[in-house]
Amino acid sequence: MNPSAVLNDSDTGWHIRTGDYILSTGKVPMTDLYSHTMEGKPWFAWEWLAEVFMSLVHKVAGLNGVVFWANLTFAVTFTLLFAWMVKRGGNLLAALVLSRLAGFAAALHWLARPHLFTMILVLVWYIVLEEVQAQGRTSSIARKARWLLPLMIAVWSNLHGAFVIGEILLWIYCLGNFLTYLVSNDGQQRAEAGGLARFFGWVSVACLLATLLNPYGVRLHLHIIQSFLTSSGWLHAITEHGSPNFHMGVVRCFEALLLAGLVVFSVSWKRLSFIELGLLGFWTHMGLYSVRHIPLYVIVVVPILVRHCTIVLEAGETDRKVQSWVQKVAAAINRYSQNLVQIEKRFDTASYAKFAVLVMIGLCLNGGRVGSHRLLDFNFDESRFPIKASEFVERQDLKGNLFTSDLWAGYLIYRDPRRYKVFFDGRSDMYGESFVKEYSDLSALNFNWKDVLAKYRIAWMMVPANSSLATVLGESPEWESAYSDSIARVFTRRGETGSEKVGSFDHRSPMGTDASWQFPRSTGASHGFDCLWGTLRVQTLQTASRTIPTDILLWPARRSSKMMGNSSA
Repeated sequence: MNPSAVLNDSDTGWHIRTGDYILSTGKVPMTDLYSHTMEGKPWFAWEWLAEVFMSLVHKVAGLNGVVFWANLTFAVTFTLLFAWMVKRGGNLLAALVLSRLAGFAAALHWLARPHLFTMILVLVWYIVLEEVQAQGRTSSIARKARWLLPLMIAVWSNLHGAFVIGEILLWIYCLGNFLTYLVSNDGQQRAEAGGLARFFGWVSVACLLATLLNPYGVRLHLHIIQSFLTSSGWLHAITEHGSPNFHMGVVRCFEALLLAGLVVFSVSWKRLSFIELGLLGFWTHMGLYSVRHIPLYVIVVVPILVRHCTIVLEAGETDRKVQSWVQKVAAAINRYSQNLVQIEKRFDTASYAKFAVLVMIGLCLNGGRVGSHRLLDFNFDESRFPIKASEFVERQDLKGNLFTSDLWAGYLIYRDPRRYKVFFDGRSDMYGESFVKEYSDLSALNFNWKDVLAKYRIAWMMVPANSSLATVLGESPEWESAYSDSIARVFTRRGETGSEKVGSFDHRSPMGTDASWQFPRSTGASHGFDCLWGTLRVQTLQTASRTIPTDILLWPARRSSKMMGNSSA
């Protein structure tokens, strides 16, 4: 088995199973399919088209195909970014260095999930807007954009919820041209800017109407507004929606781009346009506000950075106001860049890439085998996910309501969505702010953690082996350890199994048929004692062995499934 970093987030699992559901039933789900806590609650499966695609890939080529699709999409996105920057006159060396740095920064969110469609669509969308801005509203690209952009966003709104970014970019271009129209003294420039402002404005209206072509209509837009703008408290509990941690390796690439921008824009011979200021201001804010926006930040900002870096190098070579050594350095860089361009023109490097892609497609379709040798066998990493614990649960046929982390919930859904009805998973917008708080209270062993267990009648739990929650449960008289390995521990309510031995686990559901059954509720003092005892136990283990990973100890307080590289948002 080959673990793959693009499968570090188990949300891939429920995305695939949602696609399976749509293909088997012929309809998009309208209510929750996977949890026992939100059963029957309305659910907006706004990524349904991407999920159908992932399901089809999975049916044909398994997880090998899903991993290959994710890696190919990521590679194509940043290859296209580099090629476009060079095509529009960017210094090749600057484009090469900065696009690679951008790729490393974006690797924070390099996961097999539907947001990969948004990354490449944002880039294509951006290229179209830039070409219209450069060639004018009467150009052929502008005429095509009038129908191409609404068509693109109609598809986009069924692939991923970030289709709103397309609208935001149109508004930035519209506003930037309007401000140019207001302040410019050049009559021709004012006329062109005014026409482009109207063009982008009307296209944004057409695109907004096109986004209504989804299974939920305008209710999807209202849900996005409510979940992410008016009731966004739940976002703070999820790591990928939080601000970046600049102590992480890949985030330092994002920091390097921020610092490079400060230097290049301060020495550029050409001032930033209103559009560039709008793009830089908006995406810098979004990248600093939420780590999941960093890939989109680099896609939008790096072309601006390369453009001004090229201006600095070209002007530095000829400007007599600077020192001669500066002119020599700039000339050497420009000359080296031109030589690279000539070398690239001599070789058809694209053919090698196309051949490699075809070989990989054939390998995936053949089950990852070449003859009798299996070269590819991608799966969820057994050092990260509870693979052996899940096999135990299935052998013992544990029943009743389950609690596990959202880090593992998607993986369990992938294994068997009918067997595993999870407590909480990656569909945080569906669960809502109040439930996310309950999940956090239970995970973090807050004073009311037992109340949450009682409220949702939790019958068994699967938790990280070295988590604080596992330590407390191991000392609790109400719970017994049914299974344990280096990754996960499975706990069941003591007294419900009829035996202390794992091998003779009672297959009866702890819920039974008694509707009045509930967990015994303990006093606040007992809650406090359990939490204090669990903390002391963890501290003792740390001191004795120093083997408890920090990420696992911090698991209850964050969504480690959303921290790429780790990973992410």
